[in-house]
Amino acid sequence: MTTKHYELRIDSDHVLVTYGAGFAATSVEDQRALFAAIDDLLRVSNVRKVVVDTRALPTMVTGAARDVCWDWAIGRTNHDDVALIASSEMVRVQGNMTARARRAHVGSFATLDEALRWLRTPLRLRR
Repeated sequence: MTTKHYELRIDSDHVLVTYGAGFAATSVEDQRALFAAIDDLLRVSNVRKVVVDTRALPTMVTGAARDVCWDWAIGRTNHDDVALIASSEMVRVQGNMTARARRAHVGSFATLDEALRWLRTPLRLRR
């Protein structure tokens, strides 16, 4: 599924979410609509892993919109794990610290290869 704001693609064992430049990262409504679309795709695909590439976001997700993101990730209704590809080292570290604090099955990485390696590693073997 592709819109002007994001693309959702099913790969062999995960859903890849890629943001477009027009996505309103601080909009609660846009975030909710995106996660509803991801959940719909997860349900029909039987895939349980998600990679979210945030590198193209024009701004950081903050405030209530950020809470929507974390609530979805922690809820794990239709997914088991979420790997984020961060736009900077600071965002990567912040994402990993937040995930640990919230006990979320979320990892933040610099590249797609790192994200996929983490997703494909059994939970008990992850650091």
